[in-house]
Amino acid sequence: PFTYFQPLSLEIMDAVRALREEGIPAYFTMDAGPNVKVICERKNEKIVAEKLSELAKNVLICHAGKEASVVSDEK
Repeated sequence: PFTYFQPLSLEIMDAVRALREEGIPAYFTMDAGPNVKVICERKNEKIVAEKLSELAKNVLICHAGKEASVVSDEK
């Protein structure tokens, strides 16, 4: 069988599960690659990032963008 998961991917997923066991609501998702995306509330982003930084050297914090809007090229 083929998988994009790397050993670090699995470690990150385990760390996120451990955070949930500690009462931090954090969840992971993946696309067609080894990168794990972790979803959490802003109030918990620092503790989640610190925990993941113990495993991964490149932890990025991103937030949702603005609400949807209509864009027009008309002048």
